[in-house]
Amino acid sequence: LINRSNYCYINTILQALVACPPFYHLMRTIRNLPAAKNSKHPKPFIDAMCSLVSEFSQLPIRSKPARGDKGKKDDIPEIQVDTPFEPTVIYKMLNGSPVGHV
Repeated sequence: LINRSNYCYINTILQALVACPPFYHLMRTIRNLPAAKNSKHPKPFIDAMCSLVSEFSQLPIRSKPARGDKGKKDDIPEIQVDTPFEPTVIYKMLNGSPVGHV
């Protein structure tokens, strides 16, 4: 994520949430639930987080090294990075919501 001004504080939290597998999978699942799609009640935070999470792909699961292979770094897959972006959907949600109702 691109850090501009004081948004680095928000981005730190967003990155930690997206990196948390249970949260990541929850947001990916919620987005596809029929109840979420047909809801008449606004849920700006959940909608914004689902949108943000959809921008990220799931990291591959690493297998544990064999007992004798501990310390070998050749088998560690390289993490693929993409173009940095600003999480504008989150910024818009935060700027448009009344204080205390986020």
